Amino acid sequence: PALVIDPQGAAVALSGWTRAEADVTVVSPAVTDGQDPVTRDVSLAGLAVRRVRPWVRQGEVAPAGVELARGGTGALILRSDPAAVGAAGEPRRVYLAFDVGAENAHFDRPEMLPILLANAVGWLLGDRPPTVSYEALTPAQAGAGVWRADGWVRADGQPARAGVWPAPGLYVDREQKCHAVNLTGLRALPTPEAPLDAVARAALPEPQPSRRDVPLWPALVLAAMALWLGGWAARTA
Repeated sequence: PALVIDPQGAAVALSGWTRAEADVTVVSPAVTDGQDPVTRDVSLAGLAVRRVRPWVRQGEVAPAGVELARGGTGALILRSDPAAVGAAGEPRRVYLAFDVGAENAHFDRPEMLPILLANAVGWLLGDRPPTVSYEALTPAQAGAGVWRADGWVRADGQPARAGVWPAPGLYVDREQKCHAVNLTGLRALPTPEAPLDAVARAALPEPQPSRRDVPLWPALVLAAMALWLGGWAARTA
């Protein structure tokens, strides 16, 4: 299963569709199937997309998949055909033609984007126990060989590749916990500590007084000579 957002290629993995030749601006696209599990409770009224290349039908053959939203010159949201999923082994796919980042897409109702994404992920995962838990991590965070010892298997039924690190994808362990392995979930490093705070926390020894005797008479002699010269200069002025 995969949620594909703004693919860079011209084609989509659904026959009968191709990307438009040029970017267009779309305002308030229409949801074509509000009862679909991906677009249920989703309204795109007020959505403004600065740049998008919609999918358009290619040739006279009926296109595969299901069109869920339309705007501009073609389809903005597609997904694989539910009749083909499982029957012909077609993987579940949801395609969004536009980048959902704030610099490109503005949702007049901001809650619509999380609802759309949650619906898409729920449909992609299919029928799973309601108590299943999920974890997102990188191959390195999965641990060298640990994932095999815990009995991870790919959720799509494909055989896991040989090697120490798991390939990106969705895995399920013996406890029915899902592990989403990807290359973009690197965790941020901790904020570096300020130097003064680090010094204050260092285990430094207590200051000790110096036992060295320093003679002061040379300084007293120099001070007396300076005072005498100052007084002599004042009398002769």
